[in-house]
Amino acid sequence: MNTIATLALLALPQVGAPSEPRLLVDPLLVAEVLEVYGLIARPPGDDGWSNPVWSGWDAADTPVLLYLPGEQDVLLNHPSPPPGFREVTSELLPAGWTMHLAGGATLLEADGQNTSTEVGGVETLVVADPISNLRPSLAQLVRGTGDPHEREAALTSSLLATDPYQQLAFVVHEAFHVHQYREAAEKIAREDWLLAYPWLDAENLAGLELEGRWLRRALTVEDPFDAFDAALAFLAVRTERRGRLTRDSICYEDGTEFSEGLAKYTEWARARALEGRTPGAPMRWARGFHGYEDLAFWRRELLEQLVAHTSGEVAVNGNPYGAGGMRFRLYYSGM
Repeated sequence: MNTIATLALLALPQVGAPSEPRLLVDPLLVAEVLEVYGLIARPPGDDGWSNPVWSGWDAADTPVLLYLPGEQDVLLNHPSPPPGFREVTSELLPAGWTMHLAGGATLLEADGQNTSTEVGGVETLVVADPISNLRPSLAQLVRGTGDPHEREAALTSSLLATDPYQQLAFVVHEAFHVHQYREAAEKIAREDWLLAYPWLDAENLAGLELEGRWLRRALTVEDPFDAFDAALAFLAVRTERRGRLTRDSICYEDGTEFSEGLAKYTEWARARALEGRTPGAPMRWARGFHGYEDLAFWRRELLEQLVAHTSGEVAVNGNPYGAGGMRFRLYYSGM
């Protein structure tokens, strides 16, 4: 047998020899997790301030699930992956990190679930692949009514492209939920309280909009006395507005501002902690990424979202009157 034929036979896959599974989830997600964990996976020092996002929080023991529905689950740093996962080596990971892959049916079937869930008995951060985050928006356009040309025009680059700064925000936000549930689960709101919440009451909605505008003013004026006056006005509006709410409705606001508002705050704190740092090399390949030299634009955007959500300008899930809009207002007021 000649040399070429021999090499060709050696190149053929061996019968019964399992091939190492390939990573199907966007590799950039791994890089984004590493960026955030470089801040939040740090044991507290003697002063308790090692984690610049939230004092005393160490996410080193919080594993990560990256998933693309129906195609692949990726577990990072999980101590006891469920059956069906296979450990692989990856040059994407630094020393000490592990990666396990499972194909086919995924642990979460729905798209866009950036959340936390129990995997193998361990509370785990969940981040959806960018394709999974995009599909719900595209599905809403496909199912929509009206002029097809107008729907096509809605397919802007801002809708289709993945914002790397938003991806970093997903990671820190959901990772913080794991910490919250571990430390103070009793403070989180019961969602059934929202059923009786007056989320269509005009006076209540007007009060929420005023609160949002006073909060933004308090955070943007330069004079500290003006900031104090704005904070006082916010408290006055809130006290008067809440005087008409039931105890359960107030508890729902408090509990959601605690859980989602503080998690939204970690996005703000993450931007401040990253500002001026040198990003990891893989982040340079992310569309729209321009480093951490100045992240004031991100904080300004959060404040604009604060006003947009508390005023009701944002239609959550395409419904301007739904209870979802009320819930998302509390992300920002709680921040």
